[in-house]
Amino acid sequence: AHRVVCSRSQFSPQISHRRKYTWKRSYSLISEEDDQKKKWIKFLQQPSDLQAIHQFEEEMKKKTESMEWTTQLLFHGCTLEAFRKLKAWDDAERKFAEIKSMIKPRPRMWQSIIECDLERGDPSKARSRLEEMIEKDIDPGDHIYNSFTEHGRNNDELPWVLDMLIAASDGKFKPGRLPWIKLLFALGHEGKLDQQLVAYDKIRALGYPLGLREWTILFDSLGSVGRIPSMLSLFADFQQQGITPDAHVYATLISHTSSHAFVEETITLIQGAITTQSRSVPLWSIMIQAMGRLKRGMDSLDIFRLMQQAHIKPTTITWNLLFQALRTGGALSEIQPMFREMKRSNVAPNHATYGTIISALSDAGDAVEMEALIDEALKSKSVAMEKQLIEVIQRARANCTPKTPVNTAP
Repeated sequence: AHRVVCSRSQFSPQISHRRKYTWKRSYSLISEEDDQKKKWIKFLQQPSDLQAIHQFEEEMKKKTESMEWTTQLLFHGCTLEAFRKLKAWDDAERKFAEIKSMIKPRPRMWQSIIECDLERGDPSKARSRLEEMIEKDIDPGDHIYNSFTEHGRNNDELPWVLDMLIAASDGKFKPGRLPWIKLLFALGHEGKLDQQLVAYDKIRALGYPLGLREWTILFDSLGSVGRIPSMLSLFADFQQQGITPDAHVYATLISHTSSHAFVEETITLIQGAITTQSRSVPLWSIMIQAMGRLKRGMDSLDIFRLMQQAHIKPTTITWNLLFQALRTGGALSEIQPMFREMKRSNVAPNHATYGTIISALSDAGDAVEMEALIDEALKSKSVAMEKQLIEVIQRARANCTPKTPVNTAP
């Protein structure tokens, strides 16, 4: 009101100074009351002592008659939430009963008491409260459905939450997109893949869109347990919807198909990823690693060359994956030239780099080159005392049966 009067006074000279002062005074009183509300809210949002909350509650009861109706609602709701945070279940139950005897509880108050029921291990009572809300024509809102999902994740009740959301979707108060997405993530995290696919079908039937992040989690959930055909079928559905895969989607799919030796599918996915001209170094690294898993060392080198032609600078991890792919793919003769190229490109090798190349030279039976590289690694201050490297050197020398014993000194 103060802002409105001040703005009008610039164009309306007839507004007297006394009238402007009256508006300023009323505005300051409102500000003082708002400051008091902020203090109450801050006190109740960060409760530390149950006795202090009780004392505060008694003091406020004496002032309720002079409070505005909205202020009373705020006070009761914040007190109920404070009892929940302090796990004072009996006090929360008493407060909610008191609220019900005076007013029609707001959805946020219902959420607080339902969360109390869930947190103290009484989901049946929480369900009955949810049914009571719907009977009283109160929209539960997405927050209450999310509370059930969070509780179900911790207590192995996600299938029931799925049934609840399906039933609610056919009723008057349909859950929004967020509860379904939250449930989709929770089902995947808990490994309940059949229920996750049911949730996916229901999300599509409701017309809620899935973002690339949700799709990636779906692919990863199926691929991590070896259900590659289901993952690829879902990817076909993804493509039919006209969605363009990003680097994360391709990286997830390629990683899982190569891990389970789906050769043709992996190659097709890599070809699709290359056509996107992505500049994601992790994606290119995963494509190189995938070819190594399929024992196609020269193909991994071809992908690495394409990466260089696209002027994408490989990291140390990318080089390490290339050396590992060349080793598992049988292209041992290419490792030493590529290692020299790595040094020329000013990328510093780490203990994993030396370990992979030393193992490759051990596989090739080249003891002379292996010993020279071991000496170089042990002289490097950054990698010499790495425990993993020392173990690799010991295994490599045992396989090659060198004449000199292992030297573990830096």
